[in-house]
Amino acid sequence: MAELAEASGVDPEATERALRFGEVPQLRLSRGHAHLVFYGSQPTPFGPPEPVEVHVYVSPEWVVSLRQGSCRALEELHSELDDSPPAAKEAVVGRVLGALAESFDELMESADDAIARLEEDAAEEQRPASQLRREILERRAPPSPRPPLGTSPARLRRARRGRDPQPRRIRSRPAPQLRDVAGQMIRTADRIDDALDRLANALDVLNSTVANRLNTAMERLTVVATIFLPLTVVTGFFGQNFGWMLDRIDSLAAFLVLGVGVFAVSGLVIYLWIRARLTRAD
Repeated sequence: MAELAEASGVDPEATERALRFGEVPQLRLSRGHAHLVFYGSQPTPFGPPEPVEVHVYVSPEWVVSLRQGSCRALEELHSELDDSPPAAKEAVVGRVLGALAESFDELMESADDAIARLEEDAAEEQRPASQLRREILERRAPPSPRPPLGTSPARLRRARRGRDPQPRRIRSRPAPQLRDVAGQMIRTADRIDDALDRLANALDVLNSTVANRLNTAMERLTVVATIFLPLTVVTGFFGQNFGWMLDRIDSLAAFLVLGVGVFAVSGLVIYLWIRARLTRAD
């Protein structure tokens, strides 16, 4: 960056900001050049693609990109530009931003596959509910990049919502080279919103599944309690050691009527009630 500042006359303060990563996407206009912070997606060997932060410096004579790690999209574009470099710097900037914007497709495809697995697990209870709920909440609230120094909270909220007035004026009349980039990023933003909605729906499905399982368990316990309630009442009543009762209820007929008969009748009534309830539910 020191060599770039000496060779091109870049503002010294811009060279200090160049190595500050973890910023939100933004555009800064400095003396003789523009500083653009943009994001792309980089595949990883073990896991889903990850966002990569790229700083792009543009002047009428040159375009410089700066990043901390590798970026396959820019590396492939660099080879293409070596073979057939465009004449206009606007075209170079458009192709750089276009390559970064298109790299989000692989990231969103990986996110869609992960959300589809979460939806299937939530509907079929293939994993513990607590584990699924924790993963869904983690995916709904990813860590946000560190805002640049000097950014007010109100401006940061507007930028995250896509309502920053300065980018809106810039996008009102985009250059032809940037129209495809704007369309690609709009589609990516729509896919992100759709992914967040799907995660919210998956959480609702999980909560409904857990509630249905709890209701089923409670219904089974209620049926068991209903079966034994009349039997407990009858047993408790005739189990009282009153002399009058012991002297008069001592025959086989009394045993068959009060013991076996009451049990059979109560069991039949409960069976018919459960059958009618299941029929109405169907």
